[in-house]
Amino acid sequence: MTLSEKFGAVYDDNEELKKECANIMSIFNLSEEDLFIKWECFAINTNGDEKTDLDLGNLSKLKTYLLKEIEKAKKAKTTTPRPKMRRNREGAGDMDLFDQLTHSALGSAKRGPAGGDNDQTPVKKRPQPNGTGNGLSMSPPLSVTPIRSTPPPPSNSAYSSRKGAGTVMETLNSSIELNPGRADPETKIAISDHVQSAKYKYKTMYQKVSEASETLDEQIEQYMDWCVQKGLVKSNAEFKNPSLSDQNSIVCAGRIVLDTPETVRLTDASVLLETPRSRGGALRVKLNLSLLPSVSLIPGQLLALKGVNSSGREFVVEEILKLDPPPFRQVDNVAETPSLTQIIAAGPYTTTKDLDFLPLKDLLAQPADTFILLGPFIDSVHPLVAQGSFSVPGKMVATVEDLFRHKIAPLLNACPAQIILIPSTRDSVSAHLAFPQPALARKALNLGKNVICRTNPAQFSINELMFGTANLDIVRAVAQSELNKGSQEDFMSRAGRYVVEQRSLYPLLPGPQAKQPGVAEENQTLTYHHLDKAYLGLCDFVDVSPDIIIMPSQVQAFVRVVNSIVIINPGYLTRMDSGGSYALLTSAPYQGGDAKAWERVRVDIKKI
Repeated sequence: MTLSEKFGAVYDDNEELKKECANIMSIFNLSEEDLFIKWECFAINTNGDEKTDLDLGNLSKLKTYLLKEIEKAKKAKTTTPRPKMRRNREGAGDMDLFDQLTHSALGSAKRGPAGGDNDQTPVKKRPQPNGTGNGLSMSPPLSVTPIRSTPPPPSNSAYSSRKGAGTVMETLNSSIELNPGRADPETKIAISDHVQSAKYKYKTMYQKVSEASETLDEQIEQYMDWCVQKGLVKSNAEFKNPSLSDQNSIVCAGRIVLDTPETVRLTDASVLLETPRSRGGALRVKLNLSLLPSVSLIPGQLLALKGVNSSGREFVVEEILKLDPPPFRQVDNVAETPSLTQIIAAGPYTTTKDLDFLPLKDLLAQPADTFILLGPFIDSVHPLVAQGSFSVPGKMVATVEDLFRHKIAPLLNACPAQIILIPSTRDSVSAHLAFPQPALARKALNLGKNVICRTNPAQFSINELMFGTANLDIVRAVAQSELNKGSQEDFMSRAGRYVVEQRSLYPLLPGPQAKQPGVAEENQTLTYHHLDKAYLGLCDFVDVSPDIIIMPSQVQAFVRVVNSIVIINPGYLTRMDSGGSYALLTSAPYQGGDAKAWERVRVDIKKI
């Protein structure tokens, strides 16, 4: 991929732009594809879905943006020492500040103003509103932090004045006609789950290093078994230890890892292979990729390699043994159905200026038979949610669950279509913020029978079509961490290919970078989504390949076909103060046999 192919005549006809792009690539050590990816991220963060012109002014802003990114990475390497708690001079003993405050608040309430301790500040009597009680005004327990019910500031959202609403950004299989409306109410829409939901209800913050290590090692062993099943090798005995010196070519398997925890992007000099315990004692060996004409790798990727380690210092890779994805699901007992419409969208579902959820209301007004909605629904990084600046009628102290029941549940329950909800690690209404996640509590959120809550990741089918999704920004993580040398495939397709070839809805390790809620952009440090590594096996395909894989991402929405699997990034429904995008699926009438989604499903990426 070249800049000329991506930017077109604007780039080709302007020598100054070419020189400035070359200057940026030289300063920041970027390839042409890396520069384009950085430009895409810069454009999205600056203008959302609006077009950002390629000119010298914006290229100058891009350099400033890249410098800030470098500063953030440097801040991640520094740690701030924890401030010491100030001890009370008298009577504090070994209590920390929290214990002192709790002891003081509760102790004063027990003793009252006429208590016997002289060192205790008396509490002033106040009349009670209801005229009962002893006249004391007690603070709530310090272990409970109520959310303020102050009304939000007046909205000045640009959503209502957005441009290009309803514009089609990209289309797959445009020859299939769109449906004029919803299907007949008598049409049967069968939604089936393909995972064991009970396995997702594990306890968070109980992860043991030994269990995580065993799970990661079992994944390599499982990958070796798949290689044997597909005939890449005759038996597991053919896998050798790549860390030992050997003059002959051998076949080995392992996981691609980064050389240091501070490293984000793979480079030729930082690629290591972590071996399984049974074939290398979990040792790591440096890979030499100089003999490969093209290669694309990400941290966490499982591979089978053929090569030689003649020096004992590095393994020279001669060939990467490719593993085909599993077969598609055999469709049985699915009745013939007419053409159906599904809408796929990913949150946030309201702009950063308000909590009115107008984009969600506009989305649910579209004529669709099924909605697949991915969180966050009540976004924990939304400014008003993070500050607690919202209120709910009839509630003196409003919780995020109250906000969901008041704002979102009525919209979902009033929709005549079936709705599937998949949580996010940024969802305030999910009690489980580590990935993988169980489904949302449908009854506790007052959701109707037309709403079905699924896990994250999820694998389910709607009639003959099988869907798979992991609600994390894998596409952006691939763009940030991938090593790509010589591949002409765009990084969006490569992101989908990693998922397909790894047979996992989450092929990365470590996880995508996450923003810290309530922290200003210039003070953000490098953090990662919370992953419970002992349960990452829940991301594996259930013996078959999905027909459609949903990969929601901050980068520009897209649709691709990889190994006959449709890869969809619907984008985010809102971007800051304006609207975003969603995906509209139109399936041709099903008359039995295989689903063949790549040729039977039309996908339109549209602006809300």
